[in-house]
Amino acid sequence: MPSPAEESGKGGADISAKITEQGDKVRDLKAKKAEKAEIDAAVKVLLDLKAEYKAATGDDWKPAGGSAPRAKAEKKKEKPKEKPAAPAAGVTRLGMEVKKEENLADWYSQVLTKAEMMEYYDVSGCYILRPWSFKIWEFIHDFFDGEIKKLGVDNCYFPCFVSNAALEREKTHISDFAPEVAWVTKSGSSD
Repeated sequence: MPSPAEESGKGGADISAKITEQGDKVRDLKAKKAEKAEIDAAVKVLLDLKAEYKAATGDDWKPAGGSAPRAKAEKKKEKPKEKPAAPAAGVTRLGMEVKKEENLADWYSQVLTKAEMMEYYDVSGCYILRPWSFKIWEFIHDFFDGEIKKLGVDNCYFPCFVSNAALEREKTHISDFAPEVAWVTKSGSSD
């Protein structure tokens, strides 16, 4: 099936090529974090070319092999995500309470906790890996370790604890993580 540009003849094809080139220019400017005024000017040229294409062909411009973008009205129809309500008396919470398609993060958390693979710990970002999940981790570790050893990579180990002095030297790099830093102030009988 020929594209609208092919159907409209050479004029539409020429404009289509210009649109593609201008679109690449806009993406390049955005990637390079160019000045807003420069990006806006490039976008205006792109929109003018698309309007010219529509005037010449009678159709909206579509990228080669691309599908039409979703209408904005469709996006507005999406329902806001609701948290599951507490179950009624006598109802168990053994099943999944969130659909994967609606909220992937909550669904995945429920899969892990309801399968008894993981438990939450009272320290933010720390989890308890139960036997099943730890066994999976061991399989992944053993496989990956074998593969990197085939490439001649040597293992190394980094400390789990970092001294306060080391953290102070890197404080500009870790400032965003400061709320999650667990300060160990006592070990055995020493402070």
